[in-house]
Amino acid sequence: MRGCGLSALLCSLVLCGASPNLDAATADPIESGRTTLSLATGLGAQWRADGIGIQTVKGRSGGARVLTWPIASGNLSPTDGYGYLRYDAAIRFRSGPRRVLLRRLALDTRKGLLRGLFADRSIAIASADVRALRREGSDIDFTSHLRLSPTMARILNARLRPGHRLLPGQRFGAASTVAHPAWAAVAGGSVELAIVDSFKAKLDALGVGLGPNGPAVQISSTPPAFSLQVQSKGRISPDFAHGSVFYENGLRFERQEGALLRHVAFFGTGVNLETGLMDGIIQGQPHQTFGRLPLATLDLTNAIQEAPVEATHGFLTLGLSNVTAALGPNLAAALNETYAQDQPPPFSPGEPFANVTLAVITA
Repeated sequence: MRGCGLSALLCSLVLCGASPNLDAATADPIESGRTTLSLATGLGAQWRADGIGIQTVKGRSGGARVLTWPIASGNLSPTDGYGYLRYDAAIRFRSGPRRVLLRRLALDTRKGLLRGLFADRSIAIASADVRALRREGSDIDFTSHLRLSPTMARILNARLRPGHRLLPGQRFGAASTVAHPAWAAVAGGSVELAIVDSFKAKLDALGVGLGPNGPAVQISSTPPAFSLQVQSKGRISPDFAHGSVFYENGLRFERQEGALLRHVAFFGTGVNLETGLMDGIIQGQPHQTFGRLPLATLDLTNAIQEAPVEATHGFLTLGLSNVTAALGPNLAAALNETYAQDQPPPFSPGEPFANVTLAVITA
């Protein structure tokens, strides 16, 4: 993806003192997309009767009632749609020789306004209330219902002289927006799991050893810490608030009982940054097969986002630390069934089992 542009964006976030607390509402930078305005049926019929036409300049007009504006830039919250979009388009109204041109269109969903420049003066074109916000993959989709502002109604009445006078608050139409966030493609990296003392003590009491599963690497023995390789797949937002990180390997728990080796292992792991869920495939011996299930929940409340480190060829390394992984019900059940047997189950869902540090290389 655009290495230089993303690098500048991330560095600006750090230099401007963006809050590292990921529990707060965040806005995604928007790199492209479109807004399609469908004129209100009554207004379209009224303008046809009065000989008034409307068209998009630089955008696309789909008949007499549909206008499409390409998004040039902006920022939007994926949770409530609040933010700001700028368009690479203009609107032209015409009635015979009379014209009204609105340039530099912008949708401000925080203030509920569609704005533009008229004769080099910024004006409110219409009020805009956001409805039907939804997520389609990484896209942010929503609909805004527009009503003419008093200023816009006054300008159109004065300049175009319609037979039917336009009224402030009159329905202008519905604007459907599809915004594409500037998310980064994951190109690699690592996830480090440092096992917490209380969880390690329970393993020791049961005589259970812990080691890497697959190509994972043990990087420390006290406390036990492991580095898992991030796969080159998935996309994340620059603030770690959205997207997913995948890594193929995992951890392996073992206890030798004579000729029998009891083990529980997980691998094929992924982290969903929006839900905070870590899932993967859990396998056990001698007879358990647990399948792909949630493994743990990541607590991102006090997460610290590290300053991005720029590498060669436009790649960046994004870091996130001070994250705690709490044991999920499925992994707790697998450990209890395999190692506790007739004893009271020592492992409980929700107990901390590892401190997590992410270093994700993005392209």
